[in-house]
Amino acid sequence: MGRSTTLLATAVATLLAAAAAQGQEVVTKDLGEGANPESTACTYSFTASNIKWCLNANGNLVSLQSPGTIEHIRWGSGDALEGYILCFNDALRAYDNAFYSAGFGPPTVIAAKTATGITIRRKTLDGAFQLDQKWSRDNTERDLTLQMTLKNLSGPAANVELGRVTDVNVDVSIDNRSPDLFDRTRNTLWFRDPVNGRDGVTMKLLTLNPNYYVVVAKYVSDRQCNYPQLDFPGGPLDVMGYARFSFGTMSSGAQKVVKLGYRVE
Repeated sequence: MGRSTTLLATAVATLLAAAAAQGQEVVTKDLGEGANPESTACTYSFTASNIKWCLNANGNLVSLQSPGTIEHIRWGSGDALEGYILCFNDALRAYDNAFYSAGFGPPTVIAAKTATGITIRRKTLDGAFQLDQKWSRDNTERDLTLQMTLKNLSGPAANVELGRVTDVNVDVSIDNRSPDLFDRTRNTLWFRDPVNGRDGVTMKLLTLNPNYYVVVAKYVSDRQCNYPQLDFPGGPLDVMGYARFSFGTMSSGAQKVVKLGYRVE
């Protein structure tokens, strides 16, 4: 092998190694910093006779009130944790839980705000995936419905999973974020305030066809692909709910649609 050929092979190997490292960086680096800061500020507010709720600009549910002004998510000076997590092979790809955000670009409103809802689109900063969040109020069921549509904008991707995490704080405006009682079924999470015992909040999967599961986990402010399930029924503890949908391999252009609902009992 000539010297020029050897140099060329070395250069190609170096470029391939750099490309591989850059690809891994998409998963691990805080790509959202600066480009898309986290926020718990209310941007889109909605009011009905039985429920008041608020989203930030990125589509996170940062306030849920019912009946009246009794709050079940937001606490303290306005903090809230609720959002979405995109994983490949149990590795974080992009996430936004209102506290922390990385890997997603700026939000775009694709269906304008009405009296009952809004649709907000996020794309990953590497351009590989698109997530649409369609929020709406169901007047018949007296709950909030969230439809999430995940679309693959790049090549085939294996072991794709989409999660939704919610720090529920039942009656937080009455008892200052006291720990909650909790229970679960295969598709529903249930939380109740042990101090006043007057209200409960459920987080229910409305789409059951893909592989899915729900867990009640101890509250943590960080972001993970998996949260350990606590023994249930249980409490009182400061806990949060997590719903995870597993889509397997998604081909180029494929999209998956799933729904879940929030309800104050």
